[in-house]
Amino acid sequence: MGSTPPIEESIKIILSEAECVNCSEVVLVAVDGEVVSNIGVGTVDVDTGIPFFSKIMIDVGSIIKQFTAGAILKLEMLGKLSTQDKSS
Repeated sequence: MGSTPPIEESIKIILSEAECVNCSEVVLVAVDGEVVSNIGVGTVDVDTGIPFFSKIMIDVGSIIKQFTAGAILKLEMLGKLSTQDKSS
């Protein structure tokens, strides 16, 4: 049985298998509230080829709201939270 690659290598393998052309992502992995990996992949600008890295500032606009809503509904489906919970 082979050894498991480090988490960053595993993330890069998964992202390389996702058929995304000219995509850039930052992937953060946390375990019990502690960040264990924070890597960026792709390029900031396709024309210049400047690499995308985890500390770069980008404007995500309003599209992130849809992903947040989807994540909340998925957590509700898994019984991790309820959309009826009162905020503290």
